[in-house]
Amino acid sequence: MDSGDFKVLFDVCKSCRWLVSEYDALIRLWNDCHDVESRNLIIKLINDFKVITSFEMVDVTKAISAHVQEKWSLSAKNTVFFAVSDDCEVDGSQAFLQQLKNDFSPVDGWSEKNFRNSLVGYGDAFGNGKNYILFDDFFGTGKTIERKATKFIEYVKNSRYKNNRVYLLAIAGMNAAKIRLDELGLDYHSEIWLNRGISDRYKSEDAASNRKIMKSLEKNLATLYKGQFMPSMGYGSSEALFSVNNYNCPNNVFPIFWWPVYKDYKARKTVFKRLR
Repeated sequence: MDSGDFKVLFDVCKSCRWLVSEYDALIRLWNDCHDVESRNLIIKLINDFKVITSFEMVDVTKAISAHVQEKWSLSAKNTVFFAVSDDCEVDGSQAFLQQLKNDFSPVDGWSEKNFRNSLVGYGDAFGNGKNYILFDDFFGTGKTIERKATKFIEYVKNSRYKNNRVYLLAIAGMNAAKIRLDELGLDYHSEIWLNRGISDRYKSEDAASNRKIMKSLEKNLATLYKGQFMPSMGYGSSEALFSVNNYNCPNNVFPIFWWPVYKDYKARKTVFKRLR
């Protein structure tokens, strides 16, 4: 590596401290870029990443708790949180709901019964005049929360209980998902809102050029792995630049940063990790 390349990588690690522990993966990604344009794009995207550290997450969950109790004016006596997981396998919604509940004080009546780990077996939480908060870690395209919210609302409507309200809540979300969320007609909140990494950050001609560069880089990746297709530009073309440090990154993130294998199925060192 020449001195110019070293300085670029040193500077990006200096400005993105979360990247230091993934320096080997950064070098590998740098070497996978075979021209100046692709390297410039990768460095720009890395600098634009929103990576939440464990210390920052404390502030995020406190702010979410305040929004629920102060902005929405919801109380423990008639409010139930549901992680939007469909089963007992641990996912982001479950992991972060466990953190979030610590910001709801028992002094105000909040307890374990206000927080449910999944959408499975929630019948005993129903009643009249209840507030149900469907919690996910990330609103990407909005399709997943739309599907789960629609199913949940139908369940509520068909129950014998009346005067219930449904809310949607996330740690972070894409601005592009707001149209889909608005159509649901529910109150929703994300503590962090994000623009698409390329399409919302460049003028049209530059955006088109950079999308082409990214798709060229993606040609080095396997299109299928363990029965899952590589989501070009991130799931639903989300172009997300977001992760919580030391947690699974969303599949909405550009796969060049986390897809685990090359097109010859050799393993990649990746800047972010995502277990499937």
